[in-house]
Amino acid sequence: MITARIVTQRRALLVWLAPLIFALGAKAQVDTGTILGTVTDSTGAIVDNARVTIVNQATAAPLNSNTKEDGRFEFTPLPIGTYSIVVEATGFKKATIQSVHLSIQQQALANVSLQPGAVTENVEVTEAPELMQSESSSVGRVKTRSSSLISP
Repeated sequence: MITARIVTQRRALLVWLAPLIFALGAKAQVDTGTILGTVTDSTGAIVDNARVTIVNQATAAPLNSNTKEDGRFEFTPLPIGTYSIVVEATGFKKATIQSVHLSIQQQALANVSLQPGAVTENVEVTEAPELMQSESSSVGRVKTRSSSLISP
């Protein structure tokens, strides 16, 4: 009797754990990425509570956040695509980074250095930020379809 009860309890436990195990495996298959960075001033001091706005260039959908006490910001999960980043803070010129390309499971590091000045002045950065993958060991790849056709 006791062994039949144990077998029944183990089966019930397996029924409850199986969906959880499969869900964890499905989570690893993502098509998103992360944009993160730190906002500093021209002396290297952190700038907390700076307004960071990212815009998906394909959809024009903006996302807003403020930097934390350590000057850091993070936007995750983000659909793959190309983004622009705008950083604004009181007493500093507005800084813009154009064309941040985000691929599958990539992390785009976008550290921003704000220059003192009026908010009406702009600083535009045209160089893409460094892509890094430090949070996980997973690797993603984007495959494109070849457009060449073979004719008989």
